[in-house]
Amino acid sequence: LFSSIDVAISPMLAGCQTKLLAKDGIYLHQAPRDVTRGFMGPGNRADWLISCPPGTWQLESKKKEGQALKFHCEAPLVTIVAVDRNDVACELPTFSVARPCYVVDLRQAVPTNSLNWVLGPTPFINGNVFSAGEHEHAAEISLGQVVDMEVSGVDEHPFHIHVNPFQLTEALSDSYEGYFQAGDWHDTIFTPGAAMRGRLNVDAFAGEMVVHCHFLAHEDFGMMHLINVVGQEGTHFAKAKEIDSTCYWDDEDFGEPKILQPGEIKSTCGAQACCSAGTSGADSSDDSPSSPAPVEKKASNDVNSNRMEYLLLALVWLAIPGTILVVGLSVLAKRQVVRWLHPPPRNSRYSTASPTRKPQKTTPRTAPKLTSKRAQTGDKQPLTSTRSDTPDMRINVADASQSARPSSPSRSQLALPRGTKATDAELSTIIDNSLSRDVHSSQSEKRERSMVLWGDDTLTNACQKV
Repeated sequence: LFSSIDVAISPMLAGCQTKLLAKDGIYLHQAPRDVTRGFMGPGNRADWLISCPPGTWQLESKKKEGQALKFHCEAPLVTIVAVDRNDVACELPTFSVARPCYVVDLRQAVPTNSLNWVLGPTPFINGNVFSAGEHEHAAEISLGQVVDMEVSGVDEHPFHIHVNPFQLTEALSDSYEGYFQAGDWHDTIFTPGAAMRGRLNVDAFAGEMVVHCHFLAHEDFGMMHLINVVGQEGTHFAKAKEIDSTCYWDDEDFGEPKILQPGEIKSTCGAQACCSAGTSGADSSDDSPSSPAPVEKKASNDVNSNRMEYLLLALVWLAIPGTILVVGLSVLAKRQVVRWLHPPPRNSRYSTASPTRKPQKTTPRTAPKLTSKRAQTGDKQPLTSTRSDTPDMRINVADASQSARPSSPSRSQLALPRGTKATDAELSTIIDNSLSRDVHSSQSEKRERSMVLWGDDTLTNACQKV
């Protein structure tokens, strides 16, 4: 249970069995404790064990009859539904746990310092109001000391201290039906009575330690104080081991709980479950029918069974992706083997023709008609083009002259010896006559006749002009 409101609650569960294990996170020195109700201020925690008959039950906050309490809330808290599962509730043993040495039983220690706290009226503690700007320490305490404390006003102001819990050293004026007992540990206390006495073990941590009212509005008004803790960080109470030899520090191992009073053990009576008297650990024997060993063995078997189930479930989940991975790798391996055995044909990188490409049509080129302006330019640079797409430009002049028509004027008829250049007028006359005589001839024949009529140098110069 956790009380998180700025009032007190008195939890009780009528009709059910309730036992108390711990308060404010610290086990009782003897647990569990039978209780009928609790009393919790703001910030208090409590660990309860409950056992209810089949039915619906109400956990509610309800004060004792005829009691007048300030800052108390009465209301339903939790509805509990108990179901009959043919089980039996056996009496629990009373035990004591191994404790850290900073929470040993300080009732056996000798205090070396003392503090008195007077809470109220709001917002005063010991007649002072806390100021964030300038404040004095309420006390200065050395690490490793046991401090005796007396606090008054806890019936109207819940007392809370940081870092170190405190232990009740005397019974309260109102134990609230056994809920508060000497020896209990708290870090917050709000009681029906007006005062409490306790002890504090200042352990390990140096610096400022806060003390304040746990009503948040009162704290905001300045109901707070500081204790200055000095000394070497990590210092412990030196006589803790003398008080309790089983206590342990942070770097030490701790033992199992000690059974103070044995409880009952669940067993079988005929066809029904029942409880039989148990024995303490020192008196138990392996062949005793009431020994808890069979119960521990059954629990061990159940644990092993659960582990096998988890292992099988994990194997099933691993098998599914594993199967998918194996199938995928098999398919990839098969494809790779087929590719090695039957490699695809390689295409030549320098192939000039593609088997699927259709031959492109080329448009025949016509011989240019040179004008006198072009012919006047005396460009004598040789023609160096080697285009493979115009093979007709490399026709032998002599072969072309043999295939020329008889009507075409020859070089000898024009009295143009090889190597000589025609004049502008002669060149124009030759081209005009040649083209006009064979208007209907093919373009290739015109090109051949022009090549015959022109000289080598003249043809070269004319092509470069074009």
